[in-house]
Amino acid sequence: MKRNKLNTVVYVVLIISLLLPTYIRIALPANAEVVKEYYFGGKKIKAVRIFVNGKKNGVIKKYYRNGSIKSESYAVNDRLNGIGTKYSPEGYLISSVTFVDNILNGPYKLYYNNGNLKEEGVLRGKIRDGLFKTYYKNEILQYAVNFRSDILNGSAVAYYPDGMIQKKATFKDGVLHGLAQEYATNGKLISSRNYENGQPIYTQQELALMQIEAIQDAARTQALTGALLLQQNTGTQIKPHSYSGTVQKITPNLYNFNAIGR
Repeated sequence: MKRNKLNTVVYVVLIISLLLPTYIRIALPANAEVVKEYYFGGKKIKAVRIFVNGKKNGVIKKYYRNGSIKSESYAVNDRLNGIGTKYSPEGYLISSVTFVDNILNGPYKLYYNNGNLKEEGVLRGKIRDGLFKTYYKNEILQYAVNFRSDILNGSAVAYYPDGMIQKKATFKDGVLHGLAQEYATNGKLISSRNYENGQPIYTQQELALMQIEAIQDAARTQALTGALLLQQNTGTQIKPHSYSGTVQKITPNLYNFNAIGR
């Protein structure tokens, strides 16, 4: 009975505190205490917290020296729960995160100093899970990337500042798996390659070309080695450009989306 009565008091205080306007005093249960923290000088409020039986229960508000709200969160028995928000000195929302039993767990959003959305996704502790999106300062989508337990899984798309697609790919367990493409600013396809478990898939024609290039490279290396030996033995000077030819390789295009949400 005593425990039920205590829980009732805690939840009543929590509900009341959600409705508590800044600087307004209201009646609280006898075992509840509003604790105010002040900046040096004792005139400007730095933080306001509500305690029940010595534990934080209810809204927690922090303030800048100019009096504007700095952050707001909610506690139940000293543990953060619910939505926590932070603000700039000018009053713009900086971030909004979700707590469950004092741990980040749920949707979160970050904002630019002008109030525009910068980033959004879902966190399980520090683990990214689900769809993450980042935005340019004008709120045009920059990245849309899927994670599973902090590992790239699913579609990943990067955009130019005008909203045109720059790159798109599919990942499986952190490596490219499926079609990966890159586009020019005018929308023209630059490259396209299929991957399987991180390895590029080449056509027979491409493989044949790569074999020819490998043979040509080996011949160049052998010729250069012979020429260097000739130079050492006879003192013959070799022109720098005589063996400088290179063949463009068919190499996989790298898509690094791992930094999203960090």
